Amino acid sequence: PFIYGEVGGWLYFRARNGIHGTELWRTSGAKTELVSDWELGPESSDPGRVWLGIDETQILYVAGSDAWGTELLATDGNVTQVVADLRILNESSYPRIIYDIGESMTIFTASGNRSDVYEVYIMRNGVTEPQVFIDFGTFYDGYDDVERLSISGFSPIRGDTFLMGVDIGGEHSVWRVSRSGELDKILDNFDVKTGFRLFEDKWVTIADHLEAGTELYVTDGTTEGTQLIQEFRNGVEDGFSRSFLLSPTPSGVPIVQNSKNGTSDEREYVLYSSDGTQDGTVLLADVGLDLGEPAVDVTGYVIVLDGRFAVSFEGNSTGIIYVSDGTPDGTYPVVKQSYATRESTFGWHQIAALHERQGVLYFRGYTEEVGFELFTVDLA
Repeated sequence: PFIYGEVGGWLYFRARNGIHGTELWRTSGAKTELVSDWELGPESSDPGRVWLGIDETQILYVAGSDAWGTELLATDGNVTQVVADLRILNESSYPRIIYDIGESMTIFTASGNRSDVYEVYIMRNGVTEPQVFIDFGTFYDGYDDVERLSISGFSPIRGDTFLMGVDIGGEHSVWRVSRSGELDKILDNFDVKTGFRLFEDKWVTIADHLEAGTELYVTDGTTEGTQLIQEFRNGVEDGFSRSFLLSPTPSGVPIVQNSKNGTSDEREYVLYSSDGTQDGTVLLADVGLDLGEPAVDVTGYVIVLDGRFAVSFEGNSTGIIYVSDGTPDGTYPVVKQSYATRESTFGWHQIAALHERQGVLYFRGYTEEVGFELFTVDLA
């Protein structure tokens, strides 16, 4: 199973059994039930991205079937329906990013008209018929001939505006967007790699910009207010390739950095936090040192009590879960499990699917004695 989260007293998760393929399930603790057998029988709809709490009772998720293709679905746990069949028949629109911009408005990206050309759609007043939110043809000459357009991320909203990273035909830029859909380009040649995180009144992001390679930046939403926080590797070498940002804590934005960097598939993760300044960018944990081997995968993340977070890593034979308040002194491991090799468990993550409830952290773990099971650790 893979746990998504809780809505209306139900915990939603993805699982399969001997009758159904991989589908969306839920449990109240006293009762466990299949939400929807979207791809009937033993075949799988493979629920992917899930967004909880739309309309306070409904969730949105992406799943596929032979009849509909891969589209955006909505469910209240009893009735599941396609939000909109953006690509007719069984073609897929592959919805990616869903974002609540407040005032009962939700936006999402999908390739509604052309493959590999993603539009931004909006739903007003809950789960309603989506409408195009941003008309890129107004801002780009030759838009009708573009073969690729993607959105690399939306920032959390600040006031009435948020930021959006755009790649159109290989040209990367950042735009400031209002709730009404008005656009203002603030950065050219700025390739956002991770989306944005809002800390206090500024956004932190990882981006590839001009001669600096992929590094850590902070912006107030203006051209002149965008600055390099720290160049971890000089020149065009990437300091943050294959790295990503987590949800902010009161101390700053947690960063999972691949300390190997470069363009290879080699990975060895460490954990940082940044408040948007060079002095406030600090190492929280050298994960490989605690594991006793390189940390090659990041397998789970969740916000827990009092603004802290939990994040899990694994090497080739050991997994570890940290709890952190975003400071070096407040970062420590709460779980460490050893096992044989990754190959012996068919490539599945040994520690994953973190979920916190009432001060207890639930996670999928693996030991040679019991195999894959649900484990808990008390965080109080």
